[in-house]
Amino acid sequence: MANAKWFLATALGASILDVGAAMAQAAPNATPTVDTVIVTAAKRSENIQHVPISITALSEGMIRETGATRVEDLVRAVPGLSYNENGSNSAAYTIRGVNSSSSVGNVQAPVAIYIDEAPALDPFIPATITDLRLFDVRQVEVLRGPQGTLFGSGALGGAIRIITNKPDTSKYDAEIESTASTIDRGGGSLALNGMANLPLVPDRLALRVVAYYDSQGGWIDNTTRHDSDVNRAITEGGRAELRWTPTANLTLTGTFLAQDDRPHDSADTSYTNQDFQYGGLVPQFSAQNLKTYNLVGEYALPWATITSSTSYLDKASDVQADFSARTHAITGVAAPAPINDIGSSGTFIQEVRVASAQAHPFKWLGGLYYEDYSRNYSEALTQAGAGAVFAPFGFPSDTLLSSLYHLKVREEAVFGEVSYDILDNLTATAGVRAFHDTVSAFTSSTGILGGGAPLTNGSSYTRATPKFVLTYAVSPRAMVYVQASEGYRVGQANLSPPKDPVSGQLIPGSYGPDQLWNYEAGFKTKLFDSRLTADGAAYYIDWKNIQLQQSTVPSGFVFTNNAGDAVIKGVEIELNAHPTEPLSLGVSLSYDQGRLTRVNPGVVATVGDQLPGSAPFTGYAYAKYDFPLGAKAKGYVRADYKYVSKEYADLHNATSLQYGDYGSVNAEAGLSVGRTEVMLFVNNLTNGAAIVNARELFAVPTAFRQQPRTVGITLRAHL
Repeated sequence: MANAKWFLATALGASILDVGAAMAQAAPNATPTVDTVIVTAAKRSENIQHVPISITALSEGMIRETGATRVEDLVRAVPGLSYNENGSNSAAYTIRGVNSSSSVGNVQAPVAIYIDEAPALDPFIPATITDLRLFDVRQVEVLRGPQGTLFGSGALGGAIRIITNKPDTSKYDAEIESTASTIDRGGGSLALNGMANLPLVPDRLALRVVAYYDSQGGWIDNTTRHDSDVNRAITEGGRAELRWTPTANLTLTGTFLAQDDRPHDSADTSYTNQDFQYGGLVPQFSAQNLKTYNLVGEYALPWATITSSTSYLDKASDVQADFSARTHAITGVAAPAPINDIGSSGTFIQEVRVASAQAHPFKWLGGLYYEDYSRNYSEALTQAGAGAVFAPFGFPSDTLLSSLYHLKVREEAVFGEVSYDILDNLTATAGVRAFHDTVSAFTSSTGILGGGAPLTNGSSYTRATPKFVLTYAVSPRAMVYVQASEGYRVGQANLSPPKDPVSGQLIPGSYGPDQLWNYEAGFKTKLFDSRLTADGAAYYIDWKNIQLQQSTVPSGFVFTNNAGDAVIKGVEIELNAHPTEPLSLGVSLSYDQGRLTRVNPGVVATVGDQLPGSAPFTGYAYAKYDFPLGAKAKGYVRADYKYVSKEYADLHNATSLQYGDYGSVNAEAGLSVGRTEVMLFVNNLTNGAAIVNARELFAVPTAFRQQPRTVGITLRAHL
């Protein structure tokens, strides 16, 4: 598929011109238009076409039509966004190529993920990522480029916001949904979802309850353990939201969200063949239980709105990985060697902000932010027979490593943003976030691979990240903007011992922060009587002191260091068209070139290496056709195609695993009659088996492949 991206770009370009010509020739009284989309990217409700940010908003309608159940199902439609699976509840998201590995590491994630007002990722070693279900979700917003001013230090490359539907105090509503599917050469899946909206006091108090159960089939067979469809999993959870409007000016919304994920094993396969088999000795999984509590209060004044958001996240995790190959090299024993991390974390977050009314020529927003994160967990590496090997050295136990960790992160921040209309069509915006972070890590280890005195590493960082934007309204339906914004990640402690117990090689106790500047020029426009929207941006990113996870010591300990500098240059474009009443079309393209420009001494990488974890080129196109079937019935058919170019798993391209260079086709057909709907879908129509991510898993090269062709049916009913 070496020429696939050029064929796709040429074909899409020709199609866009044809669609434009057709819309230009349409009758003047033609009615179809592209829907107006309201987003909250700037922490206030605005038309997406008026926000000077490169942003994609994926509506509830689009989520339903495509059969998407998780955020990863929507990645294909977003230019510049990559999803690198590392197993169940473990993934590395990348926006605009800002990543140093396709694997999850002991660094703050470069993409922030929010559930409404609450951040969903741990600020320290986000090894588990709750794979939230998208049932009864109003919208998913993907903000490209650093969002440090409004979303903090975890939004180095951008942010993803999952926005749920809120209780409606005016009417009763309920919905049930069931999806059954089967995977080629794999198992079956069944998902059950339900929602009820209950107005308890008309126009004052309402409760919205959501529940879901998802039994996901697997398609990977383990040849060593003789276990089939090992990557099966069960997810269940839900949320309850209570909204109270005691006065016309005050709204209080309380949310409780819970999700329990129980995967059986990972979707790792052999890197060298396509048989969907793996010979690991130990099941690998990332089980997780998440509970989120959030209370949002909004008080509207004539001149501003005051918002307070109080959140508490309670997370318990049980992570197991297969360390057998690395342990065999150390002990000489060919026995399973699981490494287990079991622990819990708690995060308290308080944000208060005040946003001016949408009055021109001057508007502003300011706020305070506080976060207190604490995590405790234990790690154990065991192998039957290892004790006999090391008994002469005073370590007769089969437990090679037993460690306890206590991690703490505290952040205080103040942020603000002001906009002023210099002219009727020219607006200047400036923003800044000033924050102070304190990070500490306590480690205590025993065993042949541990030992030594307990370690305490701590550091603090103070930083201000600014943003500057200039927006020019060419017409009521077109605008251009230029932007300069800074992103930042704090440095943290390494949890490895100060010296490799096998070779004696020194391991750094901590690593410093990294930061980048994003320079961007973009446009947003509506054409042909709003039947076509065209948004695009070009950007230049200067990234300094990149945080890089490494595993270069014989014992296999993973640690992070600052690797050097990189430059990323790219362009992205999104087109959405509604040329005739029944037909909708969309295209998105992105291209970036991210390469190392400087390498620090001792880092295994080369100047000129392509940054890992994202594809330089991605292309996406979809077409949807609606048709009436009578007074109360209607149907639609939809298809989309996504192409992803070649990617690298790590820096140092000369030795890195490669993946990508594949396409994927999905198709759906739906029929609704009154308050019921049925949808048929097929994902990966061509049944491709390309590698979508790869990693060196403790010295074993493994791959994640496209899920085989999946055929299913969804039934929905409003009650």
